Amino acid sequence: MIRSLLIAASLGVLSLGAGEAAPAYPDKPITLLIPYPPGGSADMLARPLGAELQKKWGQPVVLEYKPGAGGAIASAQLARAKPDGYTLLMVLAAHAINPSLYPSLPYDTRRDFAPVSLVATLPMLVAAPLSTPASTIPELIAYGKSHPGKLSFARAWT
Repeated sequence: MIRSLLIAASLGVLSLGAGEAAPAYPDKPITLLIPYPPGGSADMLARPLGAELQKKWGQPVVLEYKPGAGGAIASAQLARAKPDGYTLLMVLAAHAINPSLYPSLPYDTRRDFAPVSLVATLPMLVAAPLSTPASTIPELIAYGKSHPGKLSFARAWT
């Protein structure tokens, strides 16, 4: 009797998952937005990543290059995309820096995006002429605050 009850209970539990299953992800091509032109560090990471994901998932991974505005064009496209996991964005440091440079971005980096995976770490460097009266980042920040409008900067991802 107890054995029959256990078998019946087990079959009941097993049948709970027997409903219509959701399709496995992904079941269609993935778009990977690259916010910089081909040939840069994002491209060098995206190509092998896309190839590996394509092999693993059995679905095409389409690299779509959307350079401009320090990556903001591609980020805005992702923010407008359906949040279904079929549009991804390869981001670098600019994605975190842009909100402080462009106060009117059409997206909020903290609210509109979710991190998926750390792909790589890249070294960042701050360089200045020897005549700059600062030799550390805190000194450079203090100098910038005490001399508004006197500092400028350049970045690779423009």
